[in-house]
Amino acid sequence: MLRREPVWLGMLVFALLLACSAQLADAADPSASADACAPTLVGQFSLTDYPGKGAVDPDGAPAMPISKEYTFTEATYRMEGYPPLTVTGRYAVLQAQEQRLEVAFTDTVFDGQPAEDQTLWVTLSDCGATLVMEGMTYARVDAAAK
Repeated sequence: MLRREPVWLGMLVFALLLACSAQLADAADPSASADACAPTLVGQFSLTDYPGKGAVDPDGAPAMPISKEYTFTEATYRMEGYPPLTVTGRYAVLQAQEQRLEVAFTDTVFDGQPAEDQTLWVTLSDCGATLVMEGMTYARVDAAAK
């Protein structure tokens, strides 16, 4: 004799099978989840933390605060800061290792004068919302693609 299960039990089994098949599909294509968060430098970042922030001088007076704001386009960058300074140039991502990018900064101009080019490793975390470069932390301040 056939046993009849309640309709809700069949629906539950169907829902579980559907959920498992979706998880298997994601596991088979790891790029599907990676594409949901592919951090990019393109956008604007503002300095939030740096070595010496909040320090005091020997007389007990607070050290002069600094500010830096980077704007990255597809191939160029501009950094403006306080005390007043401007750095511009071109950049290229040489390689990516998860959240870390090796970036070549070239055609560098510091306050109107040619400056030495450099290659740095930077880290983009929180799906591109946070940039760490040379021990300084920057927060994304725009709504550009992350």
